[in-house]
Amino acid sequence: MIEPRPTAVVPRPAAVEIDGAKLRELRQMAGANLVEFASTCEISVQYLSQIERGDRRRVSPPVYSRICRALKLTGPRQRRTLLKAAA
Repeated sequence: MIEPRPTAVVPRPAAVEIDGAKLRELRQMAGANLVEFASTCEISVQYLSQIERGDRRRVSPPVYSRICRALKLTGPRQRRTLLKAAA
């Protein structure tokens, strides 16, 4: 009898903890409303709203990258602006 091979576990990228209040502030300073910004970031308005309210504190690295690009946060130091500060 042939035993099945174990399936390889592909690690998922770690989620990024994001400061929703800071995201809202930067989005508003950029003059973008929820609908426009969500569209630019290729996420739903509901998802963006959850992030900004703090209901969803972690996002995937690709979503974080799109948010940073939409806010024109390019360097590592600037990107850290949105990271949730450690307590």
